[in-house]
Amino acid sequence: MSRLLRAHTLGVALVLASFSCKPADPVVLPPDLTGKQPPRLLDGGLGISAIDSIEAFDRFSYRDGGLLLPGRTLKFLIDRRDPQKPAVYFMNSNFTDARGERPESAKYHFPFAERVLANFSETLKSFGAVTYDVQDKRYVAGSIQTYYLNGNTDPLYGIQFFPQDVAREEMIAETVRTLLPQFRIPGAKLAFVATGLQQHVGGEIAAELEREGAPFRSLDDVLGATDFIPLNRGEAWGFLRMFPKDPDALSPLDIPVFNELPLDLSVVAGTITHAYQDPTSHVNLKSKERGTPNMVLRSAGPTHEELAKWVDKPVHLTVEVDGFKLEAASEEKVRAVHAARTARPWLALPYSPSDELISYADMCPKDPADCVRLTPIVGGKAASLGFLTNGDVLGRTTDAESLSARYGYDLVPAGLGVPFKFYRDFVEYAPNQELRAALKVLIEGAKQGDLPPKELSARAEKVRDLFLASSFPPGMVERVQKRISEVLPGVPKVKVRSSANAEDMPNFDGAGLYSSFAANLKKSDDADAVCKIVSEGVKSKVKPKTLACAMKAVFGSVWNKRAIEERSFARLDHSTALMAFAIVADYELEEPVAANSVVVTRVINSQNVYGYTLANQKGNVLVTNPEPGTLAENVIAAFNEPGEPPSFAVTRFATPVAGEPPLKAPVLSDKALRQLVEITRTAEIAYCRARPDYYENDCRYAPADPNKTRALDFELKLLEGGHFICKQMREFSGR
Repeated sequence: MSRLLRAHTLGVALVLASFSCKPADPVVLPPDLTGKQPPRLLDGGLGISAIDSIEAFDRFSYRDGGLLLPGRTLKFLIDRRDPQKPAVYFMNSNFTDARGERPESAKYHFPFAERVLANFSETLKSFGAVTYDVQDKRYVAGSIQTYYLNGNTDPLYGIQFFPQDVAREEMIAETVRTLLPQFRIPGAKLAFVATGLQQHVGGEIAAELEREGAPFRSLDDVLGATDFIPLNRGEAWGFLRMFPKDPDALSPLDIPVFNELPLDLSVVAGTITHAYQDPTSHVNLKSKERGTPNMVLRSAGPTHEELAKWVDKPVHLTVEVDGFKLEAASEEKVRAVHAARTARPWLALPYSPSDELISYADMCPKDPADCVRLTPIVGGKAASLGFLTNGDVLGRTTDAESLSARYGYDLVPAGLGVPFKFYRDFVEYAPNQELRAALKVLIEGAKQGDLPPKELSARAEKVRDLFLASSFPPGMVERVQKRISEVLPGVPKVKVRSSANAEDMPNFDGAGLYSSFAANLKKSDDADAVCKIVSEGVKSKVKPKTLACAMKAVFGSVWNKRAIEERSFARLDHSTALMAFAIVADYELEEPVAANSVVVTRVINSQNVYGYTLANQKGNVLVTNPEPGTLAENVIAAFNEPGEPPSFAVTRFATPVAGEPPLKAPVLSDKALRQLVEITRTAEIAYCRARPDYYENDCRYAPADPNKTRALDFELKLLEGGHFICKQMREFSGR
């Protein structure tokens, strides 16, 4: 493993290449801050002294480098070794050497500085210390990022630092003053865009930036005014549907345009929304895993000039970092593309029979890898809670060296896994013949792939109703209830959480496909009672609220329409789909929920931005399936070296109540944000060590490496007393 390279590209890069020697003859470009001399190339085009046209900006900048992929990125370096004579260098990120390859000096600030600066004697470590970590910088390493706001075709050029950069007040103003004479695009609109919470500007400095022509703007403000945001790039063939009234009528052949995403959305060819989407919502994460394009277009609607002409027609949609394109297609092409994507063998899902009702504490008391191997028995959700409970991961307060011991409370709830065999025994129980017959019809129709959406929905609903009306084998519910009383003594209410064998697996996380239900253990339980599910806002409850009804409802959720369609798209054999349970105490028994959080262990929707994506919502408002009109807070936690404290960039403040303005401050305190990163970073390193195919290099570097092929998706709750609860952890293969 080579040394870690601090590299500015709105992030820092983990580069598997070592810079062992400095070039003998660095190229020196004399300062030109007058704006009168023409731009001068250096070293055959590795850099340039000034940018005086859009063409020059496009030539030296690159796509895919910005936060949330909104446009093009041009990197700059200011040499401040003599603050009275600062020198500005713009990097050519598209430069190629004699072999036609991009050298490291065209990608990253440190090797660029090695190449072009005279008398440059910094090491990688010292360069970082005097560039990123201090207010009085010896070198300023930043970027200029394009944004297209409010539908404008002319970009805003945002002058930006890396989110971790310590840069306040005068340092920011000096950077702007130094850059502007060398950035000479006629009529260009500029701004200083703060990418980290510590990059604050106010008072006289804000007024000065306004006078200089580069006013201060927050990243939340800029992204909030961006008309087009490509949440997942790609291409799709389908029928464009404008504001469909019934999402259940949509099929994988459709490209719907929504005002807001519905709470539950089955497989479609692609998605366009008028309203902003949470990047960590289940819909966006599933779009990334299955490779279907997903975009925000704030001007979308029936009168949109480009969209209106394609309504209900077959189209080819292409979503790229800098725009989207719609063009005519044929119905034959739409059907052919879908057929090609699903023309794969059906894959049997994992299953190992076991009758053991095993607590999380007993799943892998010695080796965390033992919990990974339990997935075919109890499912990924239950196995992951056992994994997190291990003393070498998050542990318990009784594990002296664990994170839970240091925090003073258990980060993982106690509970137990109920294995897949209970589902099979329930379905195969002799009196449930009608259920088995309906299941056979549903599975055959789903695998043939020609059921209209409404017919599939009707068959799925019938099967779920039959689960609620069917009977348990003698003693099954009583056995589960007895084991709950042993593992969770005195607990009156539990959550029966889905832990299917078609979720929480590599390349298919299954987020949001299945249902979980609460149960009141004090309610008298009739195992043969007919149960029903009622909807209350965005949540569903089972009545009566008994353990038996909760178990039946979770069993039946294997056959949610959206789950069937996602499995069909991934070619996961429905006849092998099973449900296990991850049972925990009701989260609000201890105290009310202060916040919900989701952490993805990469910066999604970005390239070369290093750290984690955090989404936080106030109270018990959902992040993963947000109620229409609510939005979670989006935060980038930037870090690169093992154990390095993160810096935070809020890209969107939370809107917890539909119709009300967004919050003006982060949902979580700085302490809570840092703990959130520490919890997930600790777990990711442990998971990497337990699963050798997760990451090919030293696991200490896995959290920071955006080029890793896999990441993790965490869901957590923060209680009002300041305690985090880890709900679940799953693999995530999207970007």
